[in-house]
Amino acid sequence: MFCCPNAFGQTATTPTGMLSPQTDIAGKEWSYLAKSTTVIGMPFQSDVTQVTFDGALYTRYAELCFFWGAKQRPLLARQKTFLNGWIPVVQYDWLDDGLKYEIEYFSDYIGERETTPVVNFAKIKITNTGNKPSVAYWTAALRFNGQDYRMRGDSYSYNEKFSLDWSYEMKGDAVYRNKQLIYMFEKGGGLQSVPGVRYEKSFNGSACQISPRAECCLSAYQKRLKPGESMDLVFKMPRVPEPVADINDPLVNTIKQASYNQHRSRVIQYWTNLLKNGSQFSIPEPRVENAYKAGIVHALLATRKRNGKSFQTDGLPYPDFFLTSVPEMTMLYLSAGVPRILTQYIIPGAIAQQQENGLYFDKAVAHDKIIPATQGHILYAIAMTILYTQDTAFAKSVYASIAKGVGFLQKSIDSSKYGLLPPCYAYDAEMITGHYSGQNFFALMGLRTCVRVARLLNKKEDIEKWTLLARKYETNILKALEASVKKDGYVPAGLYNYLTGQAARKGFEEYQTNNDWENMILAYPTELLAPSDYRVSATLNHIRKDYAEGVMTYRHGMHLHQYITSNMIQQYLAMGDGFTALKDFYHQLLHSGSTMECFENLVTPWLDRSVAADCPPPHAWGNSKQAITVRNLLLMEMGGKNGLEMDKRELWLFHCLSPQWVGTGKKIGIKNATTEFGRLDASFESVAGGAIIKIANRFHTSPAFYRVRIPYFKKLIRFSSDAKVQKREGDCILLSTDAKILQLSWEDIPSRHLHTRENILNEYRSTNRFAGVKDGKAIIEKRQPYTLTNEHSNVVQPLDFELVKNTFLYEYNRLARERAGKGDTLKLVEAPAMLTDKEREQLFEQLNKK
Repeated sequence: MFCCPNAFGQTATTPTGMLSPQTDIAGKEWSYLAKSTTVIGMPFQSDVTQVTFDGALYTRYAELCFFWGAKQRPLLARQKTFLNGWIPVVQYDWLDDGLKYEIEYFSDYIGERETTPVVNFAKIKITNTGNKPSVAYWTAALRFNGQDYRMRGDSYSYNEKFSLDWSYEMKGDAVYRNKQLIYMFEKGGGLQSVPGVRYEKSFNGSACQISPRAECCLSAYQKRLKPGESMDLVFKMPRVPEPVADINDPLVNTIKQASYNQHRSRVIQYWTNLLKNGSQFSIPEPRVENAYKAGIVHALLATRKRNGKSFQTDGLPYPDFFLTSVPEMTMLYLSAGVPRILTQYIIPGAIAQQQENGLYFDKAVAHDKIIPATQGHILYAIAMTILYTQDTAFAKSVYASIAKGVGFLQKSIDSSKYGLLPPCYAYDAEMITGHYSGQNFFALMGLRTCVRVARLLNKKEDIEKWTLLARKYETNILKALEASVKKDGYVPAGLYNYLTGQAARKGFEEYQTNNDWENMILAYPTELLAPSDYRVSATLNHIRKDYAEGVMTYRHGMHLHQYITSNMIQQYLAMGDGFTALKDFYHQLLHSGSTMECFENLVTPWLDRSVAADCPPPHAWGNSKQAITVRNLLLMEMGGKNGLEMDKRELWLFHCLSPQWVGTGKKIGIKNATTEFGRLDASFESVAGGAIIKIANRFHTSPAFYRVRIPYFKKLIRFSSDAKVQKREGDCILLSTDAKILQLSWEDIPSRHLHTRENILNEYRSTNRFAGVKDGKAIIEKRQPYTLTNEHSNVVQPLDFELVKNTFLYEYNRLARERAGKGDTLKLVEAPAMLTDKEREQLFEQLNKK
């Protein structure tokens, strides 16, 4: 999917300003979006809690917000982080006038079982780091919704609707709303009904003019701290307001007695143990390593359990799960060592939607129409789960569904004029009506991998029949490419003739349709074309013309689209273009938040770095694509037409290394990694003048070769290995899988690091720019690359995340200064301030009139 359901088809309002350079705090973890958000929670709870850009905890039922200092300034926590970069214990700290503030949040089940309520914990620690006494101030308050980049609630039927007539009560160190426990606070605070009004007794919302945005039920603290002295405050908030009889209710006591430290330790241990079961990658660039681990966390935090049913969703703003995201989710969960998410939830959920004719129906994107959007996606996901796990019992349990799915392909191919999947209407993403390129590419890949499942189960008749079908289907698709490819070699979103604009779907203009999406997945993972085929590079070059800020765009340059850029990166990996693959990956990572969260769409390039307010990150599909990209930089299966020809299937190792990861003393580790062939441990250690690679496998099926690619910035002098078969092909070394060690001698190629910054700047400035709409068509500005006099340098500039980030900031801030010079005001990110009495009255009156 490309955008939030309620943003479908809309044109985002064009921002008028850019961010002030003061927005990004040097020394803190990078966060791209102006108002990026993240989540805390545990897998398979009814929903997560959003940690907003201003450090509030929002649950769709209520919001716990914080203010600090004598002037009760609203907390602003843009660049908050996960503990250790990936564990969902959110942390943020700042200094002010000798006081250090440290805030931390996490969620946990309050009891030993997952059936017990989930409680959000928040702790603030204020320490006097100065040399004289200072007074610390802290205030917690209740709101229904701070309304600024809060997750949508209107699609969630289980949500409580705000009422003007709710009753509010503060007793026993807790806040109750309509006799439901909302949050607990530390003893010793001054209690206020509304700001500045001392709490005396329970009150009615209307009487105190409480609207959804208004603060109420405040607990305010102040303490004089000696030098070195600290003040700790703990707050607890049930994710779902809990009905309680009175303050003596057992649940109230359980939450009150819950130890912050014990639950914190339990949460850390839970996530640490979970990741031990799967692939572990050690990379000498923390943000890259954390992108993989946090990707798993964000995917699991997008699981839900409601009404006794457990299922996967696509993240914070989505109550549903889009089957288009299944392939990357599948590969992530297999890599993470938690295939049960697939075998117990995702795959059964997909099969439950399968139609009688074998079509896998994705109701989340279909808009009540039966369309073949995800046939190959699901076949591939089921097949890869079986091939990775070698779980023949599971394979047998789903084989009838696979056979029906292949049967649908057979009928489609035999009955279609072109021997393809049926045409599809403009439902999402590509937004065309006709034969979708990506749908057919995925279907071929799904069919090929299903042949391998038939082999595993020794289904001789299906092996023969499906293999012939795969060859026929491949021929049909290649014929379609010949008829559809453009003069420059570009493979478009549709095959043969297809409709765009209003002809494709009423209400959509030309610029909103015919979008690049999965039409570039030609070399990987589909292996439809050889990586050296001119159409692969031509398609990538064509799409790059619409890049902005170093990533793909949507609607022909109108909006950034961070995570779909992964599809481009995979092609460069297959082609062996390590520099471009890494450059694009670092830019994808650049557009993530400080907890590695990914966003989806509707960000206007080179403006205010704001996503649609009702579609905040994290987006689970985006995070799964980003995480799997990290894995594929180090470890990737490739060749033999998805394993249809297993004697040509290889396992690529350490084939795309960043200059940041290579250097004397640096190590890269792969431990317990799951692959199609079995488990693998491998290490890469840089030594003076070369590197040593060690490999140990536990394969059930042997690949044809290990393929190790020499980094683009190194010249190989010699190599040696204990492998029985070892040979060199260009910049690659191929080893038989009995290899346990590979020793490399090489020398630097300094010229590969020259002008890296200029290369990035030139690409920023040479790509097309979306400049508005006329008569339903986009106005596209064609641009030429340029560099300014002071930007030329012959200094070696090795590619890494910091170089990409600093180059982006250089260009962004340069453009911002230009706009400021023309009279534009540069924006600062501001947190929702505590309402004044007058503002509270005005908002209440507006709401009451409705």
